[in-house]
Amino acid sequence: MLILLSSVLPYTSLTEEDLVRVMVELTPDFADDIMVRIVGEAYEQSVAVFSISAVASIWTGALGMLALIRGLNIIYDVDERRNYFYLRLIAAFYTIAMIVIVLIMLVIMVFGDFVKQLIMNAYPHVWTAISFFVNFKFIMVIGIATFAFAMIYTFIPSARMKFIYQLPGALFSAIVWYVFSWLFSLYVSLPDTYSIYGSLATPVIMMFWLYFCIYIFLIGAFINRFFHPAVKVLYDDHHKNRVRKNAKKKSTKVIRKHKDNYEFR
Repeated sequence: MLILLSSVLPYTSLTEEDLVRVMVELTPDFADDIMVRIVGEAYEQSVAVFSISAVASIWTGALGMLALIRGLNIIYDVDERRNYFYLRLIAAFYTIAMIVIVLIMLVIMVFGDFVKQLIMNAYPHVWTAISFFVNFKFIMVIGIATFAFAMIYTFIPSARMKFIYQLPGALFSAIVWYVFSWLFSLYVSLPDTYSIYGSLATPVIMMFWLYFCIYIFLIGAFINRFFHPAVKVLYDDHHKNRVRKNAKKKSTKVIRKHKDNYEFR
């Protein structure tokens, strides 16, 4: 997906320097060299090569998404009722949708300072309210990741889940993913940790990082299934209390209205 994303972005208004800077921010430190190389090759390729690589990347990414769909079906204990060709189509669709979401995030990150200045000038009170989250970017990263994971848990399995029930596992996955990536980057950045393996170390390390990240994501799905009864009870109680409060407010308004009409007469 990173390769496809890097192949698409050269045909946008983003410069190579902007893309390198953002890709380096999104990936751990040990993957910086690979990201710089991928972005450089993407800006040098022709349109024909781009078309071929885009189709191949979507096909490969769809295979990964298909494996993720099957894994979530097993965790949630649901039977797959969709045929293989339909699964491949929706897997490709979800892959493209994720790329579009990442593209939007990249544009926001690149033009974040410009948007920040606009908000500060036009809506200073709004900026005061959100400045805490902007200054502490990890909160925004965890929040966006939680929303994205919850959407995946909700729509990708064969049986449609309820979004609110997927938030515990999504929040867990987002926090642990962020902390794990940070700790993993610190470990890999230690002197002479992988220098003996030379240039082969970086792709192998990146595969290990991706493997554990997917593992964390699946653990989040297990958490959703385990805590589903408790979350459902809490949500149902909250919904019932809200319905009672709304009904009480309406009845109070009706009583006051009748009382006012009676006093007027």
